[in-house]
Amino acid sequence: MQSGKLRLRHHWSKRGEIVGLQTASGEARQLLELLELLGLKRGGSWSDAATAVFWRVAPEEVPPPQECMFLGQVEHAVAAMPKGIEVEIRSILAKHRDPFLQAHLVDWIFFEHWRWSEGWLVDDHQGRAIGVFHDHLAQRMSAAVVSRFSKA
Repeated sequence: MQSGKLRLRHHWSKRGEIVGLQTASGEARQLLELLELLGLKRGGSWSDAATAVFWRVAPEEVPPPQECMFLGQVEHAVAAMPKGIEVEIRSILAKHRDPFLQAHLVDWIFFEHWRWSEGWLVDDHQGRAIGVFHDHLAQRMSAAVVSRFSKA
C-alpha cells in the first residue's frame, strides 16, 4: 500500500535536497532506529503502519487514502458503531442546528473514540487511548458518517 522511501534532511539542507544515511547525524540515526522499533519503517521505506499516520498530516510522500478504501471505512464505522456513541451523535444532531457546532462536537467524539486502524475504541482500549485532536482524517470520517445519518 505504501511505497514511499524515507527522505532525510539536515537542518542546513536546502528545500527538496535529499541526503543519505551516510551523512545523517547521530540523532537522525537514533530516530530511524526508533521508527523501526515502532514498526513505522522497514529497511529504507515507510511501512504500511506508517500510512495511517501520514494520512493525518498529509505529507508529500504519501497520497491520501483512495476513495474506495475511505468509503469502506465509513461503512465499517457506521455498521460497527457502539450504540452509546450513535445515541450521542444523533442527540448532538437533534439538539444543535448550527452545522459548525454539530461538526465540532461530533469531531470530538471521533478524536477520542475512533482510529483508522482499529475502528471504534471500546472497553479498556478507550481508557488507554490518547485523543488525537484536530485529526484531519477523523474529521473527514466524522463528516462522512454525519452525512450518512442525515440521509437515513
